[in-house]
Amino acid sequence: MEFAAAGVIFLSIVNLRGVKESVLLWMPVFFLFVASFTFTIIYGIVTHIGAFPAIAPWRRGGRQFHNFEPRRVGIAHGDFARYSSGAGTFTGIEAVSNSMASLREPRVQTGKRTMVYMGTSLSFVAAGCC
Repeated sequence: MEFAAAGVIFLSIVNLRGVKESVLLWMPVFFLFVASFTFTIIYGIVTHIGAFPAIAPWRRGGRQFHNFEPRRVGIAHGDFARYSSGAGTFTGIEAVSNSMASLREPRVQTGKRTMVYMGTSLSFVAAGCC
């Protein structure tokens, strides 16, 4: 409980300093997250590329599904994964929309570029996780 309270106090103090200052503090953490996630996805694809037919046996016959019976748990897992990916995206879109006034000039182009980065990263993560 003390650790959580200290974390909330720390985040509050950092955010009181201003948007630009807090972004500068968290940018390296964000890039480390993106780099580690990208490495993990690429490593998983590269190390399992030869075993792909065994990993996805239902894809051997083109679009036909052989002996593939979805289970409720699997369906629920997929639904939760898609929901969480979408929720993260909406949080990012809201953050960019709320901070339009603090974006670098030209604001509209900077916002558009940021949205392209977010969409590209989400597509990469969704393709790597599914």
